[in-house]
Amino acid sequence: MEVTPLLRLEAVTLSYRGESVLRDIDFSIPAGAMLGLIGPNGAGKSSLIKVAAGLVRPTKGQVTYQGRPLHSLDERERGREIAVMSQNPEMGFGFRVYDVVAMGRYPHRRRFQPLGAADHGVIREVMEITGVWELRERLLPTLSGGERQRVFLARALAQSPKLLFLDEPTANLDIRYQLEILQIIRRLNRERGITVVLAIHDLTLALRACDDVAVLTRGRLAAAGPAACVLTEELVRDVFGVDARVGRDPETGTPRVDYVSVI
Repeated sequence: MEVTPLLRLEAVTLSYRGESVLRDIDFSIPAGAMLGLIGPNGAGKSSLIKVAAGLVRPTKGQVTYQGRPLHSLDERERGREIAVMSQNPEMGFGFRVYDVVAMGRYPHRRRFQPLGAADHGVIREVMEITGVWELRERLLPTLSGGERQRVFLARALAQSPKLLFLDEPTANLDIRYQLEILQIIRRLNRERGITVVLAIHDLTLALRACDDVAVLTRGRLAAAGPAACVLTEELVRDVFGVDARVGRDPETGTPRVDYVSVI
C-alpha cells in the first residue's frame, strides 16, 4: 500500500508579473525527512518554501498536506501543523525574548485569549531546547546574531509543528553558531520526528546535516534524493559552475566539498 507523503508538490509553477520563478516543481516530502534545499542565489529556494508552507498560492499546480489541499487549511490550522523560520525575521525587536517566543503559540489560542499553563510549559521547553531560556528577559537588539536566530527558531518550535521550514537559518553566522543551529535542528528531527526542510548554501554542511537534498536551478528541480548520491562533482559543476572535489575528511571521515576553481 502506498504511503501518503506528508507534503506533495504537483506540477507547481509560481509567477510574479508574468515571470516564472518556479517551473513545474514535482516532488514529495515524507514524514520524518531532513531535507536540504540547495541551489545558487536566485534559484527559487525562498519562493519554494513560501509555496510549500502555504504562505503563497502557486500560479499553477497543487500542494497537498497529508493528502489534503494545503489551501483548504485555515491560517490557524496550518500554523498548528507547519512553521516557517524566514531568512530575515522582522518582528519582535521591541519585545522581550520570552514574548517573542510566546508569539509562536498563536495558532493554539483564540484571539485575545491569554496564555495558559500549557502554553507557558511549551514556551519554556522550546527555549531550553534552543538554549535561550537564560535570555528570556533580554530585548532582541541586545542579542548576538546567533542568539537571535535561536530565539526565532524557538518561536517556530513554539507552534509545535509537524513540519518545519527554515530559510537560510545559518546565513551570516560564524561557524560556531552555524553548527549550534544545525545540531539543534538535527536533534529535533531525530528525537522528535519533526520533518525539516532546510534551505542552505554550504554544501558541506548540507551533506553532514541532511539525509536528502533537493537541488533547484533557475526555478526548476534539477535533482532530488539522498544527499550523498545527489551532491556529486558533476552536479556541483553543472549547477554552481564550480570545479569541486566531493569526498570525506581523511581524519574525521565526515563528508566535505572542496572548491577548486570557477569554470
